[in-house]
Amino acid sequence: MNLLSQIFQRLRVLSVFLALVSGTIAVINAFIAWPPQLNLLKMVVVIIFGTLFFVFVFLIVYDITRPRVEEFIRSRIGEFISGTIEKPPVIKEEERRAKKAYDANSILYGLAYEDLVVHGTLHDDGSMTIGREIKLRAYLPNISSIDHYLIAPEAPKTGDLIETKNLIFKSPFRTLPWKEITRTPNRISILISIFPALKVGETLAYELREKIPMNAMATTLEKLKEHNMDYESFEWDIGRPAKNLSLNVWFPEHLAPTSGNVGVDVWYSPDSRLTHEEEYRRIEKHHLYVKEGTQWRFELSLPYPVVGLTYVLKWVPPPQQGRQLLMETMDRHNTPSKSRARREGKTNHV
Repeated sequence: MNLLSQIFQRLRVLSVFLALVSGTIAVINAFIAWPPQLNLLKMVVVIIFGTLFFVFVFLIVYDITRPRVEEFIRSRIGEFISGTIEKPPVIKEEERRAKKAYDANSILYGLAYEDLVVHGTLHDDGSMTIGREIKLRAYLPNISSIDHYLIAPEAPKTGDLIETKNLIFKSPFRTLPWKEITRTPNRISILISIFPALKVGETLAYELREKIPMNAMATTLEKLKEHNMDYESFEWDIGRPAKNLSLNVWFPEHLAPTSGNVGVDVWYSPDSRLTHEEEYRRIEKHHLYVKEGTQWRFELSLPYPVVGLTYVLKWVPPPQQGRQLLMETMDRHNTPSKSRARREGKTNHV
């Protein structure tokens, strides 16, 4: 549906022209006399062009009323197709206030995250690959740019261009004319231009990828103690309104903490690290720690995070000895036994 709206937004004049042409052809053919032997062909022509006329009229009307139509389809038609008309969810008072703040801030900022999914993958050398999957919605007209903080401390200098491979664009019929890094004493950011500019109700989807360097994250309990830290953490500051937030950290099995050594927090700021007690009560049951294949996923997912707060995943990494034992066990599990190797025609050199 979004794709159709974007196509016909750019072809609105052509749509009106085609509607007029097809309607005119249908009317003319309905009233002019055709030879009797061609009456069937006449009826087919009238039906075809009449259908085209109504299709183009529908698309023109849909393009004008698109935001309300899309909202109706999402909230009503989708529920009907699924076979169940669900009642509105019971929202706790904290979430009511959070949603009210989101609605107000969306107008104030002019745009908001429909979805913000941040995922980090921890590597053996203490580096981490981080991706942000973003879906923006415009609440004011002519949104032509957006800026983001960068995480990586080795980011390019001011004026340099970020590599295209690190910015994956997911919205058709829009382009990014340029992407520029700016650096100030307190922040490193990227400015992304949006063309054509977003109109009210329109959305934009893209992904931004970064990698923090080796030894940036403690992968063992011993390394954690070397830095006089009680826990390792993955934090995210909320700088603009978001409808849905999902923070994820993926651990290889030999780097994964035990389930008793993971937790969430929410701070007033990353510098203070003081817990916002009211918001903490809302999020403390929103996290998940599960094994998926050979990895563990630690997730905090919630609606309407509060602008200005920092949401935190924190954990205590396993001790070096336990990690080594697990890696040896995995190696034994993945190495064929001598009898199995012989059966498979392989030779193990010890």
